[in-house]
Amino acid sequence: MLTGRIDNHSEFIKCYGNIVRIKSNFFLVQDPQLQKYYMAYKIKKDSIHMLLDVNGSSLFSSVGKDSHSLRKKLIAPAFNIESLSKWNTYLSRWKRQLN
Repeated sequence: MLTGRIDNHSEFIKCYGNIVRIKSNFFLVQDPQLQKYYMAYKIKKDSIHMLLDVNGSSLFSSVGKDSHSLRKKLIAPAFNIESLSKWNTYLSRWKRQLN
């Protein structure tokens, strides 16, 4: 049985290559050149994403482009280069204090 453990996924990829068929309609894909296809927002998401909607739709479970875009726009500033650089400075300072 396939679980969410990344070490299992890595073993499959090492053994069988960048694309591994798990079941008739499940694949592991570890090919950066294919990312533009399997990560595309235009691809209709499977209903399994609804399982993540325990407390309503989220950035990770939204199936519509508009819904996803709205949520992404709210958190995107936290992940730009300037914000990440500030976190790096902050974490480096804490690391020095811990040592």
